Amino acid sequence: MNELIPAFSNAALEMALAALLLYGFLRFVAWSPGSRAALPQIQSHALWTAVIAFFASSTNSLAALGRLPEEAGRVPASWGQLTAGQTVELAVDAAGPAFWLGACYVIGQHTWPKPAGPVRRATLEVRRVRDYPPRGLAALFACCTASAVAAAASMLWMPGRAGTPGAGTVGDLTAEVGMPGLLPGSIVGTALLGGLALLVGAVALAARVIVRRPPLSALEADDSRTLRRIWLNRLLRTASLVAFGFTGAALAYRGEAAAGPGSLLPLALPQLQTAHGIGTAVLVAAVLLWAPPTLRADRDSAEATQGTFRAAQYHQHLALFFATILAVVGWVVAAPLRLPPEAYSDPLRDEQGRPAGPFPFDAAAVAALQVLIVAGLYLACLLIMEFLLARAHGDPRRTPPDHSALLPGWLRALALALVALTATTLGVVGLSRGGATLGPALTAAACLLAVGALVLALAWLARVRRPLGLASPLDDRETRMVTVHRAVRALGAASLALLAQLIRLDQHTFPWLDGALVPNLLLGAAVVLCYLPARMPGSPVPRPALAERSSA
Repeated sequence: MNELIPAFSNAALEMALAALLLYGFLRFVAWSPGSRAALPQIQSHALWTAVIAFFASSTNSLAALGRLPEEAGRVPASWGQLTAGQTVELAVDAAGPAFWLGACYVIGQHTWPKPAGPVRRATLEVRRVRDYPPRGLAALFACCTASAVAAAASMLWMPGRAGTPGAGTVGDLTAEVGMPGLLPGSIVGTALLGGLALLVGAVALAARVIVRRPPLSALEADDSRTLRRIWLNRLLRTASLVAFGFTGAALAYRGEAAAGPGSLLPLALPQLQTAHGIGTAVLVAAVLLWAPPTLRADRDSAEATQGTFRAAQYHQHLALFFATILAVVGWVVAAPLRLPPEAYSDPLRDEQGRPAGPFPFDAAAVAALQVLIVAGLYLACLLIMEFLLARAHGDPRRTPPDHSALLPGWLRALALALVALTATTLGVVGLSRGGATLGPALTAAACLLAVGALVLALAWLARVRRPLGLASPLDDRETRMVTVHRAVRALGAASLALLAQLIRLDQHTFPWLDGALVPNLLLGAAVVLCYLPARMPGSPVPRPALAERSSA
């Protein structure tokens, strides 16, 4: 018990800090300085909350639930025999998806944009939770939860298994592989059942908060009810995927438990797992096609026509959303890129998994390639969306005016300083290796130049594209400014990310920066820089009265 309290305290502190960051980000999205359109602001806030909840409630942590190291010779028989670390890890992994799903939606309800009017409208409407959720989605969530409960309950009587670091055999082939141990099903099954109970409670709590929150003054009564249904639609769709993920975790455990200690094929029960894979594909397709309703104000608004500032602003919101998704996909693809251990002068690793000896300069080129993949996908998406913006909302009969001053001086100077600092660090790292070889040096330089070329192309397209057909010159200028800001901020963020990777890799050149704190801070600063608003102090765009910004 004495060991459990500090372990749970540390885990709770980390989750509280993550929730605080989530609250701050959603507050930042709701703040949107200089925005005049309440409806796009509300839609953007709701969409970001749903996207964050979708990724934060991932069930990937359940894939290895209950595994023990290969050298583990003792298998705990009950929760009381687990170490403090095992107990906390098991509880956090099982409760994490449900906790973050509920936390994202509850926090989202408390970070709504401030009302456009002086006060919120009072209403005597009686709102009950059962009147809002879509019946079909509620039934789908119930079915997915029931399948997860049945799969988890079937594990409760399965025995555990000690780790076996010996050889494995398939036919006449023998390989030196180990088999990880497994906790008993009575422990893993109860953890999964507890996670499912928390999931049901989190969905019920989030639904209650969504239904009971005060209406927004920017929306009519019908649109306010529709907005609640949109939130509940997204909540139940994500919750159904999470519940079915628990089913997959239970089947994966049964498959590993059924595998023999000397087998090279750790997954058994192929029929059930194939059925679960097909069910997951069908469920994902159903969730994607089960679109939420649309707001009447969005459908009927005269400002939502082609070529207006409202339409261009919505297009840019979509561009940022899709670019962020592609950047995440790029990181998933780029993160596994590693040099083989034999490429290092000393292939031994320390406690954090870093090379014990100096790393070759090739690793810096690999880091630059990782940054290029992530930043390249992000900038390429913005470039394509800017081209589509010109085609969909631009007027070829209008000549674009001069837009040479779209950036504040401080942002331009900051981006150039970060690029120079990263290039200098690359040079220092290369010299510390006794001189970088030509191939890796050219690779790293080419990656930085490629990112810079994409930034220049995006900034150039934003300056010369067709003006908006039904927007004032100042509104048109603001849309260009947003794109140029995003391009230059992405360049600075890419430089910071590469700098963080270099410091993380080369602890021998930078011994005073030993540890993961500085690289993590630099990565956090890169994310903050990438998503700074275009409306910042020092911006060259004026803030005229609304009357001066009427449609052309």
